[in-house]
Amino acid sequence: GAKPFEDKLECYLKQNLLAKSLHPLAYENNSGDDGLIKRTDLPFKAYPDGFSKEDLDERQELYRQICERIWDPDRLLAIDPDTKSTA
Repeated sequence: GAKPFEDKLECYLKQNLLAKSLHPLAYENNSGDDGLIKRTDLPFKAYPDGFSKEDLDERQELYRQICERIWDPDRLLAIDPDTKSTA
């Protein structure tokens, strides 16, 4: 909605990992997703104070890297079509 980002930040914590990663608590130990964030070595970062132009560019880079991993030809070729999982 039209609420400022700072007002919506708490709601993001209850969403999927990509939305949750906007909140600083997503990076605390035992948050459930902190291990995945660390394992992927992707440039996840919290934005508790909103977004500057530089912040938006950083977030766009995160999305680009996620897409590269999802659509990596080597990963896709390793998927077994019978089980729909990686070999």
